[in-house]
Parts: sequence; structure tokens; C-alpha cells
Amino acid sequence: MDPFLRFWFRFVYPYQRDLESGLSAHDLWVREIEPNLAHPVAPVFEEEARVHTRRAFGHLTTHVGSWWGNSHNEFRRDGSRTSEEIDIVGVQGKKAHVIGEAKWTN
Repeated sequence: MDPFLRFWFRFVYPYQRDLESGLSAHDLWVREIEPNLAHPVAPVFEEEARVHTRRAFGHLTTHVGSWWGNSHNEFRRDGSRTSEEIDIVGVQGKKAHVIGEAKWTN
């Protein structure tokens, strides 16, 4: 879904009547949007980081994407993690040339 529409349906649409009846935009921001903003913004930020990687390191890679897989055995055994994610992986053939992590925080 488009990031603007995702934001609108998550934060504006449910409060539209409240805003029309006097809820200030500032109060909506402080109470509902700011504390929960990372959830809809983080995936968009990660995708933009991949776009940037493609532009900056395209001469090294033929494909830029993300990677998911099983975590290392010791993490699975102790139950701390079952899977891993790498946000940015730039590969050419079977060789990774660019690896990165993108983190959005409030």
C-alpha cells in the first residue's frame, strides 16, 4: 500500500470525527501518532535504504534486496531467536558485495 494511504488509514481516518468535533491535531499527534509512528514508517525507511543502496552501489551489484533466514544454531537452541533478517543485501551472482542494516527509531 502507498505510504501516504497507510498513514492516513492508520492515524487520520479513525479519528476523523474527533478532529471534526474539536480534537486538536497536536493532541492527536502527542497521544496517538508519535508513540506509534515507528510501525508504519520503518518498512518505508528500509525500502528507501535499499533504493539508496542501489543508486550508490549499483556498480557493485546486480540485485539489491533483503534477506530472511534461520538464525544461528545457538540462538535457536536457547530460544532467543528463530530467524534473522538483513535489511540490505546487494549481490552479484552468488556473492554479496553490500550488506547493511536500516533502523528507524522515534
